[in-house]
Amino acid sequence: MLMPRFGLLAAFLVAGSLAVQPFCARAETVQVTGHSCVRLTSYRRVAGLYRRFERFPPEIRQGLSLHILGVLQPGEGDPSQANVVIRAEQVNIPLFAGQDREMHLPLIDALWTKNPPLCGTVPKGGKAVLEVALKVATPDPVRFTKADAQRWLRQMNACIRDLTGVMIAFFSPMLTDSRLSSRPGHLSWRIPLRGPDV
Repeated sequence: MLMPRFGLLAAFLVAGSLAVQPFCARAETVQVTGHSCVRLTSYRRVAGLYRRFERFPPEIRQGLSLHILGVLQPGEGDPSQANVVIRAEQVNIPLFAGQDREMHLPLIDALWTKNPPLCGTVPKGGKAVLEVALKVATPDPVRFTKADAQRWLRQMNACIRDLTGVMIAFFSPMLTDSRLSSRPGHLSWRIPLRGPDV
């Protein structure tokens, strides 16, 4: 007789707890804030610069290196804060990491064929700015002759003329606020990629 009574009491307690449990649940409100990922440009617009640079004749490209840097404005913030990625089919590929301002763009034929968008979480009113920089290896000042200087100037002129044409062709919709600057051994063109205005 003790076992049935004990079993009946246990069943009653379990049923009672199940009946009371819904009344103890509390509604919770979770507020999530963030920035939507917006399209900044396409893969080919950026990769096309690298491809064109690699096709320069060796005598023009010797001592030159092409770099694409990023900055988040206003405030000259690290570009990694904008979470700029290649929106590929299976995965998002980040292009900036930590405080490194240089873009690490994978040059892959499959991405060129599919031409996925480059997206980022640029804050409202902000801009992700790309700086296309052409860096020149510093010549040896001891052995730098007049002939070397003339050859170097012809090399720079040919490279700048060709690369500028490619930049205009690839980035023409975004060049209204662009800025060209130069200093010894360095030529750069800043191209703003605006975030959402609304």
